[in-house]
Amino acid sequence: WRSAKLTDQELVVTLEASVAANKTDWIPKQLLALVHLERGERDAAAEIIQAAPANEQESLQPLIEEANLVRVAGLSVLPARAGSIITPNGQWLVDSSGVWDVQSGEQIGLLEKEGSTSPKTMACLPDAQQLLGHVSQGAVANRVCELCLWDLPSGKCVQSFEGARIGLSSLAVSDDGRYALGGFLRGEHYLWDLQAGSFCGVIGERQPSQYEAALQVAVNLFAESSNVEVMVTVPHTSQIVSGDTKGVLRLFRLPEGMLRMWKAHPGGISALTATADGRHLISGGTDGSIHAWLLDARKPGPVRSFTGHPDAVRALGMSKDGRYLISGGDEKTVRLWEFATGRCLHTLKVRGKPNSVVVTTSHKALIAAESVQDCQALELAWDWAVEPGSDFRSDWHVSVPRSASRELQEAAEV
Repeated sequence: WRSAKLTDQELVVTLEASVAANKTDWIPKQLLALVHLERGERDAAAEIIQAAPANEQESLQPLIEEANLVRVAGLSVLPARAGSIITPNGQWLVDSSGVWDVQSGEQIGLLEKEGSTSPKTMACLPDAQQLLGHVSQGAVANRVCELCLWDLPSGKCVQSFEGARIGLSSLAVSDDGRYALGGFLRGEHYLWDLQAGSFCGVIGERQPSQYEAALQVAVNLFAESSNVEVMVTVPHTSQIVSGDTKGVLRLFRLPEGMLRMWKAHPGGISALTATADGRHLISGGTDGSIHAWLLDARKPGPVRSFTGHPDAVRALGMSKDGRYLISGGDEKTVRLWEFATGRCLHTLKVRGKPNSVVVTTSHKALIAAESVQDCQALELAWDWAVEPGSDFRSDWHVSVPRSASRELQEAAEV
C-alpha cells in the first residue's frame, strides 16, 4: 500500500480477509482499524475498536478524534473533449469546445476565433484570467497558424500572435505573464513576447557542455521523433522546463535561452510540475516513473523517486506547502505522496484517466479525469495538512503492526 502497489480498497479487502482467517488475533484488526481511520471511515474503525480487548480500546480511542482524513468527491461531469485543463484558480475547466464551471458543470464561455479551428494546445496565464491557445485557418496545404489570447471565462479573443505553425504540441507562459514558450513536434522551441505582441523566433541555445553534446549524440535529440510533449512554468523565476519523447528535460530562462538539458526518463516525459518555491521540478514518465529534481543542482540526478504507477503518469501537482505530491496515471488512479520521503499515502481509483491537476490550497486539489464519454471534475482533500497559523498536529501513517500505546507515546514526544 505504501509503495502504491495496492489501492485503498484492495488493502481493506486484503485485511478483512486476514481478520476472517485469524479471528483470535488482534493485530489484523488493529491494522484494519488504523487504515479505516486514515481513509476517514471513522464508523468502521469505531466498530472494530469497540470489539477490541479492554487494554487496547483505551489506547486506540483517541485516534478516532485525531484521525487523518483523505477523501475524493465528484464535483461535476462535463461533456468535455480530450486535452482539458483546469485553470490555476480552480474555478474553470477549459477544453477545445469552451469554458466550463467546475462546480456546476455548466458551460459558461466559448473560445471564439472566427474562421479558425478549435484550439488543441493551450496554456493558462498565471492570473487565470486569460488563456493562450494555438489555432489554424485554411486547408492543410495553405494553413495559417497563430496564437490567440482569450479572456476567461467569456472566451473572447482579445489578441493574436504570428509565428505559430503546424505541430505546436505544448505551451507555457512565464511566471510574470510576459513570455510564452512553445514546443513543437520536431523538438524546436519558439518564443513570443506577449506584452510587446511579437514573435521572437526560435529561442537561443548556448554552446552545449560535454555531457549535453554526448547526450545529443546518444539519444539523437534532433531526430524527427523527438517531440516536445509537456512544459511547466517554474514559480517565482523566469524559467520554463520542457520534456520530450526521448525522456530529456530542458531548462530555459526567458528570454535568454536554454540553461541546460539532461536525460530524466528511459522513455518519454508525460507530466511536469514544480514546487511553489521554485526549487524542485517533478517529472512523470510514460513508464510510470516519477522523479524529483533540484533545479539549481550542478550535476543532473534525481533527489527522490516515487514508484507505483504501472502506466504513464499524465498529471502532477504539488501542495502549496510542499509536503504532498498528487499524481494521476493512465491506469485510472490518483495517488497522494509524502514528498519528503517518497512514500505513497493513498491510491484512489477514478473512472477516467486523470490528465490535469491543480492544487488550490495546502490540503485540497482539483483533478480532471477523462473517459470516452465525458470528463469528470474531482476534488481530492486531505485534512491533516497544517495551514499557516494553525497548531501543529503530527501525522498518523502506520505501515507495519505496532503497539497502539507505542504510537501514542511517540506522537506525544513529537
